[in-house]
Amino acid sequence: MVLSTGIIFGVETFKKAKNNLHVTILSLIILVGFYISTLSIFNSI
Repeated sequence: MVLSTGIIFGVETFKKAKNNLHVTILSLIILVGFYISTLSIFNSI
């Protein structure tokens, strides 16, 4: 559920930020960091 919310957020952010490359790159970095942190939390359980 958390991961799908993150993906939806990333897609919506990308749609809004298509014209702004810096915001797109920043949102991708945030999404990757969010994904990695979610995986590490899942692995530690």
